Amino acid sequence: MNPRRRRWPPGSALGLDLRLAGAVLVGLLAAGTLLAAWERHDAQRRGDAFLQAQSLGLARYIAGRSAKLLDEQGRLQADGLRDTGMYMSMIHPALEAYLVDGRGRIVAHTLPAPGPARDRISLEPLQALLADPPPRLPIAGDDPRLPGARNLFSVAVLGRGSAPSGYLYVVLRGAGAPSLRGEDAAPTLPAWGGALALALLAGGGVIMAMQRRVTRPLRRLADQLDAFLRHADGPPAQRPLPADEVERVRLAAEALQARVLQQIRQLEDADRLRRELIGNISHDLHTPLANIRGWLETLELQDPQLSSADRLRCLQTASRHCEALARRVAELFELATLEAAQGLAHREPFCLSELLGDVVQAHQLAAERRGVSLRLAVDAAPQARVLADIGLIERVLVNLVDNALRHTPAGGVVELAVVCDANSVRLGVSDDGQGIASADLPHIFERYWTTRAEADADQRPAISAGLGLAIVKRIVDLHGGSIGVQSRLHHGTRFTITLPAG
Repeated sequence: MNPRRRRWPPGSALGLDLRLAGAVLVGLLAAGTLLAAWERHDAQRRGDAFLQAQSLGLARYIAGRSAKLLDEQGRLQADGLRDTGMYMSMIHPALEAYLVDGRGRIVAHTLPAPGPARDRISLEPLQALLADPPPRLPIAGDDPRLPGARNLFSVAVLGRGSAPSGYLYVVLRGAGAPSLRGEDAAPTLPAWGGALALALLAGGGVIMAMQRRVTRPLRRLADQLDAFLRHADGPPAQRPLPADEVERVRLAAEALQARVLQQIRQLEDADRLRRELIGNISHDLHTPLANIRGWLETLELQDPQLSSADRLRCLQTASRHCEALARRVAELFELATLEAAQGLAHREPFCLSELLGDVVQAHQLAAERRGVSLRLAVDAAPQARVLADIGLIERVLVNLVDNALRHTPAGGVVELAVVCDANSVRLGVSDDGQGIASADLPHIFERYWTTRAEADADQRPAISAGLGLAIVKRIVDLHGGSIGVQSRLHHGTRFTITLPAG
């Protein structure tokens, strides 16, 4: 991950303090709603218990005031409830009376037509209310008007003995009063809602102020981390910042982790390059140093027996190996510098055909000495332009031309060509020399590549290809281009380089 190219994912539009305050307010709202519902239910239960407790003797009082509910034999009189109903309507219009036999069947009632919706009620609530002492109030019994509904009641036993004749069942909340379902208790909700809203507004303001104070260090940390990353990345790209401080800290930590890992990899690469450079120096300088030492020891040990011509030959050979040693050291440091580079510092647009002409002219004398024809292709695009480091591209051409001249016999031809299209420029360096074996082609750009001059010369020592092609490959990579090679043994070689057009 490159910290310069990181992208913040879209975050919450609210800061951490606002979201925490919102979460607390939602919790308070839920708790307040549950508290209001419970308080409403409890208030209704206490009201029902108070009403039933005050009405425990109401049915006995009404039964005592009526002498026509039982006949002389102690049997229920349905007509006797009519006068009782008129008396009850004067006491309270919401009261409803029912004459119930010992099996729970409704014998008579005070309701207008069409009467009750059921013909019997359960006796268990009646017996529970008549117990001494009665269980916890309120106790609800069946409401004859509404199937499946229950209502508060008062009850009196009619008749004497162990088997009563029936019961006077008085419903306390009839058609003119709210039932146990709480349908008329709703008007208390606006008051609760107003009080709850005021409490939430006051509590929310306090919570938000406290949350902002508590999260202030976290916001400062998020701002400092983001400012550090912006400064470290240079001019930042336009990117949205999440409002959530925790998310910003997390993303900043990820970016810092990526930066640290990138720097660790750079340090590891630098250390690897350093060790490889030392290994390369040991590997590539051993042979020329051994040759120089050998010729100097020959000159030292056999100097009295050597003629002036032999002495001069020893010194010239040692000098040539010194030049090769100096060239190899320069190549090693050049390759190490290129491999450590992350980009090009000196890009400029220039005409590639003119550079090819300069390289051909500079190597013309060396080509004539070898008997090789060095030329620029007649169809080379004269207006081909690239945006590149002209010094490094010249280095590429010099390395390829030097290789071609060394491996092309007298009478051969080395040709430079350039072809231009809409998006790229292709540069070619071809020769008709000894070529490269197919087994060696995949390895020619490797630093330690060695080859044998002939395919059947297994007994011959390996010949090092030097660092020229490795340098060429690295320069092309730095320019974002590509390099390819086609070759047949004894039929020549062609290198093709593709560079982005200028």
